Amino acid sequence: NYVYTNFEKLTTQNYSNILSPKDIKKVIDRIDKNRNYEKNSDQTNFYKAFYAADSLYEQAYKNFHKQLKINEPSAKSLNEQFQKFKKENDWLEKNAIFTVLKKMLGTDDDFSEWPNICQNLFEYKNDKNSPYQKVAQAYYKNLHKTYGKEIDLYQFKQFIIDKQEKESRTDKNNLKYDTDAIIGFHMMDYYANKEAFLEDYRIGTPYGGEGRPINGSIWGNNQTWDIPVLDPKKLFIKNDKGEITGLGVAGKLLKQKFEKLLDSYDTIRIDHVIGLVDPWIYNKENVEIKVGRYPDEAPNFPEHVIYKNAHGANISKIHKHNVYGLDKGWGKEITEKINEDIKNMPDIDPDGDYAKILDEILLPLFKEKGVKPEDMAWETLGCDTKVFREVFNKERDGKYLPEITSAYEWQIQKRLADPRHKNNTVILGSHDHSPFTQICDDNFYSQKNCHNGIYEENYIVGSLYPDKSNQKRAEIMNQIKWDRRLRVKLKFAEMLRYGKKIQLSFMDFFGLDKTYNYAGTQNPKNWKLRLPKTYKEDYYKSLAWRPGDEGVYKVALNMPELLKRCVIAKIQTEKNGDFESQKSLLNRLTYYEKILKELD
Repeated sequence: NYVYTNFEKLTTQNYSNILSPKDIKKVIDRIDKNRNYEKNSDQTNFYKAFYAADSLYEQAYKNFHKQLKINEPSAKSLNEQFQKFKKENDWLEKNAIFTVLKKMLGTDDDFSEWPNICQNLFEYKNDKNSPYQKVAQAYYKNLHKTYGKEIDLYQFKQFIIDKQEKESRTDKNNLKYDTDAIIGFHMMDYYANKEAFLEDYRIGTPYGGEGRPINGSIWGNNQTWDIPVLDPKKLFIKNDKGEITGLGVAGKLLKQKFEKLLDSYDTIRIDHVIGLVDPWIYNKENVEIKVGRYPDEAPNFPEHVIYKNAHGANISKIHKHNVYGLDKGWGKEITEKINEDIKNMPDIDPDGDYAKILDEILLPLFKEKGVKPEDMAWETLGCDTKVFREVFNKERDGKYLPEITSAYEWQIQKRLADPRHKNNTVILGSHDHSPFTQICDDNFYSQKNCHNGIYEENYIVGSLYPDKSNQKRAEIMNQIKWDRRLRVKLKFAEMLRYGKKIQLSFMDFFGLDKTYNYAGTQNPKNWKLRLPKTYKEDYYKSLAWRPGDEGVYKVALNMPELLKRCVIAKIQTEKNGDFESQKSLLNRLTYYEKILKELD
C-alpha cells in the first residue's frame, strides 16, 4: 500500500531529492490548508490520503525523469535499482495493467464484468493457438502507448515502498519489522494468475455477517470477504501413485507470496489460519447484494451494503451428505436446505490437498528462511473444523504451532501452563473489539468473577499481589467490584505477568474510547480510527487521571506501573521475596511510572 510511503525520505540524496519540502507542503495545503483536519481529527480520510499520495508520486516521478535527462548521478543510481526491481518482479506489469484497465473501464476489482479482451488479455496474448492472439497483442501494445506513464508509475510506487520497507528492516535503530498476512489474494492476483484459482468461488467466514446474531442461520448470515480461492487441484504436482512430487501453479503462487513477505519483514502474523487449511468458501453468484437497513436498525442509521444468501461450507465439508445436524438450532427445514446446498456443491478438493498447505509448502519455507513458526503469531479465532484441528494441533518435532489465547476467556497462568499453549500470543482485544475499558462493566465483571473465570478474585488478586497481606488482598477484591479502572489494570498486568508474546490494540494502550472496527458490519467508520495529533498530551493526561477528573473510562496503560507489579509478584513467588536483589530494577520502574504521570 503506497499510501504508507515516507515522502520525507524522497527529499534526501538517497532518493535523488525527487521531492522537495515545498512539493509536500503544496499538496497538503490543497487538502488541509490550515491543518484543521490534521490537528483535530482522529479519523482517516482515505480519499484525501490517496489523493495526497498520488499527487506526490506524480511530482516525484516527474522530477525523477527530469534528473535522468541531465544524467544526475543519484538519479541514475536510483533508476538502476528501479530497473532491477522490475526485472526481478515480473508480476508488476500485470498488476499495473489491471489498475489501468480498472480505472479506464470505471469498475471495481471484479474484472468478470470487463470486455472479453480485457478479461483475458495476457492469456490471449501469450497463447499461440488463440484466435485472439494478434488482437490481444495489438491491444497490449496500444495500452502501453496510451497509458505507458501510468503503467510505469504504478511500478515506481511499488519500487519505492519496497525499498523503504527493506530499509526499515535493516535499520538497527528500529524494532523488528513485522507484517500482518491475510491468507488470501487480491483480485489483481487472480487476474494475473487465473489458472491458479477456482472460478466464481470466494473465501469468507460463517456466522456473524453484518453484525447479525452469532447463533443465526448459516443460510444467509455469513461474512462475504470476496477473497479468491486457490484451486486445490492445482496446489501440487503428483505422480501416478498420488504422491506429491512438486508444486502446481497454485502452490507456487502461494509460496511466492510468503517468500516475498519473509524477504521484506522479520516475521509475520498470519491472519485467519483456518483459511490456509480448511477455508469456508461460497459461490459469489448466489450472493444477493442490496443497500438498506435491517429491520432492527433505527431509521436514522446510515444505509449500508447488505449481503444475503451467501451459502457455503468449509472445503472439507463440500459435496458431503448431512454436514449439519439439528443441534445447530436452525430448524429442520433450514438445516435440510443447507445440507442439500452443500451436497450439490462440486467436489473441488477430493484429495484433501488444501489441508496439506502447511506441511508441504509453508512450514518448509519458514525453515528455509530461518523463521521459527513457534515465534510467529497464528490467529486461530473463528470457526473451527475437525480437519483444521487435526492439522494445526499436530505435534511437529516436539513442538506445537502457537495460537491466540484470549484473556477474555482464559486465566492466562493456567492456559499457558499447558505445553500445547505455552507459546501462544495473548490478547485482550483486537481490531474487532471495543476498548477493554468499555467492555469490563459491572455486568461483565459479575459474569467473569466465577470459578475459572478471568476475574475469579482469588486468582486475579492472588497471582498479582502475593506480597500483600490477606486483609490487603481482601480490600483489593472489594475494590474491583466497583472500580473499572482497576479491573483494566489487573487484566493487562496479568497478561504481562504470564504471557511471553503480547498483542495490544492501540485503543487499549492509549486509553481511547472509540472502536476501530465493528466486526462483520459495513459501518462507515470502520478502519478509520487513528491517533489524533495530540496523542502524546492525551496519553499523559490519561495516566495522570485523578478522581473527579474527566475521562474516568479512558484508561491508558502505564507500562512501568504494570511491569513493576508483575516483577514484585514474580519475586515474591519465585525468589522467596528477595526484593533487595532487584532493588535497582524496581527503583527504575517506580521512577518511570511516576514520570509518565506528570503532565509537564
